[in-house]
Amino acid sequence: MRQCCLTAMLCCCMLVGASLGAAEAATMSKRGNVRFGPSTEAPVVSTLAAGTEVNVLGAVSGREGWYQIQFPRQGHAWMHQKVLAPTDSPNLMRVTTNGANVRSDARSSAQMVDQLNTGDTVEWVGREVDGQWVGRKVASWYAVYPTSAVAYVHHSVLSLEPAKAVQIQQQAVAENQYEVLWQDAQQRYRGYRQELADNNMVALERDWHGLATDLATVVENHPTFRTRLMAKKLYAGIQRLIVAVQRTRTQQGLPPVAMLPDVPDPVAQPAAPAPAPAQPGPAPAQPVPTQPTPAQPAPAPAQPAPAPVQPAAPEALPDLPMPPGEAEATGWLVQKEVPALNVHHALINAQNQVTALLLVDAGKPVQLSEFFWARVAVAGPSTSQQAEVDGVQVTVPVITVTGLRLVK
Repeated sequence: MRQCCLTAMLCCCMLVGASLGAAEAATMSKRGNVRFGPSTEAPVVSTLAAGTEVNVLGAVSGREGWYQIQFPRQGHAWMHQKVLAPTDSPNLMRVTTNGANVRSDARSSAQMVDQLNTGDTVEWVGREVDGQWVGRKVASWYAVYPTSAVAYVHHSVLSLEPAKAVQIQQQAVAENQYEVLWQDAQQRYRGYRQELADNNMVALERDWHGLATDLATVVENHPTFRTRLMAKKLYAGIQRLIVAVQRTRTQQGLPPVAMLPDVPDPVAQPAAPAPAPAQPGPAPAQPVPTQPTPAQPAPAPAQPAPAPVQPAAPEALPDLPMPPGEAEATGWLVQKEVPALNVHHALINAQNQVTALLLVDAGKPVQLSEFFWARVAVAGPSTSQQAEVDGVQVTVPVITVTGLRLVK
């Protein structure tokens, strides 16, 4: 059953971009465009001359030939004056609002490039004239250099050592598999957690150790810091559950269960990912309440295994933390017309296939067009619908978007 779930998850897993780790130096092989997204349909950041140096952050899974690079110095983006304040340095501006938008053009409907928080700083693009900084500004919009933003370039205009190119591609594949693992772990966690609320005798027989092992792998290796933090939170909840089960079993004279090791808190920049698992999950571990520890012999065949034991009191089992409120789907947001469903946007996965069609909740101020060819996480209720997509009749999730954020 789990293998079926994993196969389905592999098919619908969304794209994972390069983690913002160590950059690889490369040069433009010829004059070419750097873009705000991994597509020739995405707006151009800047056109760079042959020989211009760029810093490659990684390959883009599912977008063959595209690389993510550090935002080039030759380019700029735009921020509205209402989210900026001056600093002591005339060419630096301070962000005054959490979730401040950085856009590709000086208009509120332009594509989203980045989102910054209070206290972040950006460079005001301009030059010094007679000892005074003259920055570029259009109406209420400042031209800025967003140091944390990324851009994209196609391999056809990039000169990168072959060995480095292979290494970068392999890392992108590994990172995508860690996203598969995270999606599967969330699905199992939600199911186990609901069973725990409905019938803890049944729930405690689930493979909590195996789930925790998967979450620990996500904490160590997932390319997105936000995901690593959430995985650690869920792991810690399972730790508390197993401690409570152990305490109850000790009181009732039952054999102990294996405890979970502590997992270090995730850091903002993970170490280089270990080789990706051959399958998204490890071999099943021992169930929590009924299986003895490896150090103890299993019950003789003639004797039944100990029956699941209800904890002495319901309060002995801690509440597990909630997973993300609504399942998030992560991928590249593209324009996709499906007239029968009044759909104009979709997400594509690591196989460059449409994995979700997107609608907007009428009560939510979400403009999907602002995120065209941006890597995003969307949340909202989902239904399965039959629709013709790219000339093929398919059953596809249709998500009514209630929340949307950029993914770094």
